[in-house]
Amino acid sequence: MTLSIDKLAPSAVAVANPAPEIFTLDQLVISPLNVRFNEADCAAVEALSASIVAEGLLQSLVVHPVPPKAKWAGKAGYGVLAGGRRYRAIKRAIDAGELPADFPIKATVRDLPAGAIILLSLSENLLRRSLQPYEEERAVARAHEEGLSVGDIALQTGQTKRWVEQRLRLGRLHPDVFAAYASGELAPDQAMAIAATEDGELQREAWLHFRALKAYERTPAAIRAYMKVGDRELARQLLFVGEAVYRGNGGKFELDLFADGPESMRGRVTDEALLAKLVEEKIEVARGQARSAWGLRDLRFQARAPQHMGYDDSTLELVHRDWEKLRIPRRADIADFVATVDIDQEGGWTPRLWWASRKAKAAFERPDTQGAAEAAAPVNESYAARALREGIAEGGALAAPHTSYEAEARKIVRDEHGLTADGINIVRSLRRDLLRTMLVSPPHLAGLSVARHYLTWSGLRIELTGDRAAQTGARGIAGEGWTEGEREPAELLRDQRDGQAGWAIWTDALERCRAHPAFSNDTPAAEALRAFLDADVEFVFLAEAVLAGLSLVRSANTPGWRVPTHDVLAEALGAVPEHLRAAWQPTAAFTGLFGKLPRLAMAEPFVDPSAFKSWHKEKDKPLSAATAAALQGAHGGARGEEAKRWIHPLLAFEIPPIGAVPGVQDAELEPVE
Repeated sequence: MTLSIDKLAPSAVAVANPAPEIFTLDQLVISPLNVRFNEADCAAVEALSASIVAEGLLQSLVVHPVPPKAKWAGKAGYGVLAGGRRYRAIKRAIDAGELPADFPIKATVRDLPAGAIILLSLSENLLRRSLQPYEEERAVARAHEEGLSVGDIALQTGQTKRWVEQRLRLGRLHPDVFAAYASGELAPDQAMAIAATEDGELQREAWLHFRALKAYERTPAAIRAYMKVGDRELARQLLFVGEAVYRGNGGKFELDLFADGPESMRGRVTDEALLAKLVEEKIEVARGQARSAWGLRDLRFQARAPQHMGYDDSTLELVHRDWEKLRIPRRADIADFVATVDIDQEGGWTPRLWWASRKAKAAFERPDTQGAAEAAAPVNESYAARALREGIAEGGALAAPHTSYEAEARKIVRDEHGLTADGINIVRSLRRDLLRTMLVSPPHLAGLSVARHYLTWSGLRIELTGDRAAQTGARGIAGEGWTEGEREPAELLRDQRDGQAGWAIWTDALERCRAHPAFSNDTPAAEALRAFLDADVEFVFLAEAVLAGLSLVRSANTPGWRVPTHDVLAEALGAVPEHLRAAWQPTAAFTGLFGKLPRLAMAEPFVDPSAFKSWHKEKDKPLSAATAAALQGAHGGARGEEAKRWIHPLLAFEIPPIGAVPGVQDAELEPVE
């Protein structure tokens, strides 16, 4: 389909087909509105140049008047928007002395708005099928920036709106991501996966994460999972709440423009906190309906069914084909029962009634035969709970997050700290950030070589003994692959890391390594190896420290996520609270992860008792901000000074006081030079 100039700008076109005019090379310049910018295609004009020298210019160019004060034009009065390769071929021949400087160049003048010029250039190249995909996509994005709607662009290029929307999304990728895509470093299917979201910062974050992984780990599915595009759990919750309700409360759901067939409704929830709030509100309504139907006003609900060996204990469920007709046995105590609300994949919900434990059920069924041993033992305690309680499953949740260890560990951290699943994931990531910061900060770069020793030990032990991440605290050199429990909550971590000195030190170290020829994609492998072998000692230490930091798994100072080797590493690095606080400051975003009572407990030691009396009346956000301020020492005095040394127990490491570790008494945390 040809582009209709009359439809694009009828007021600007004097005649339908204006006659070509004659120009010389010095009157023309390549227009920045020309959609072709692939350097290899633009430079390949030798054969075309020879043809023009032998046969003359057979096809005229299309140009537009240069806007007043356009610095890119120099002294030229017209910009070439179609025929850039012909222009370059003529210039090459003139520069080589094969054509005279005043060689006549036929060109048709189009005086059109910028958006129309871009579409004209795009249409001409689409007809020839000669553009690189990313050139098409950038052209569509630029036309949209000039004020043309998706419908206008679709009409004038003869394409569907879906085609335009997809190219618009790719053309508006974060500049760093688009540059990687245009250079070939990022494959088209990977670019489409990243373009499933409009969030430019999340796009860049995903690219920085996956560029550090091996090629086979950069699958489109892994990229989408990292950004929670098509997340089944969030989709289930959205169906339960209702998309209209979610959007009506200010939530946004981004459709993945590159999903087809059964996955055509695949997308991304942008406000998980809002969705969780709406889910809890609707579940509370469902609980009320169940209590009313069962006539059990004081019935206790909990998030999950009673467990046995890590699974729902089906022997404890009271079942009826019509849940509204469920009743507890006569003479039973309501305290011996709990209920749950199940949400299915279609968003429907069903309440379920359970005995609270096997012990409660057995006591009701055999009231006179309970032995002393049974009464004394925790009948419903799973093996995982006992293992965690007795300390024999340290790190088990990291090695096998699908087992019952993680369920028990999550229950402990939920009960003791009031943290959600996302909350513990954030804390584990922040704790690893602190270890990474210590690895790349003086004096460890100057000669202690802690990073090298740790990396060598962990990698070799995994290779020789088969130990996994939970035992060594690090992923092996070959990698163990990503599990659901090890994926970072990318979007949630953004607010936690913004403005943190330690995160800035770590990212600076990463960028310094990426900028070195030894790790540049532009340097052939053999030359890169030579560059690293020739690098100074300081950079070698930095590279070793960064590699060790990248190998770290996440951890937290609580059963199920505690990694004892991380405590040993922190001890060697001198990671005492004073140094950790130089890298990380408690913020409102961090304190807001915790329940109200844990926040009050955090702040109370550092606030004057008379002022603290009214804190329990504060609303959620003001309380988070006030808690963060107290932990930053805002209240001054001895309490304020003590607060400046505070580190949350989940982020802390079990190490002796500073001075007890040889070689690190004078360690100071400073930015990497």
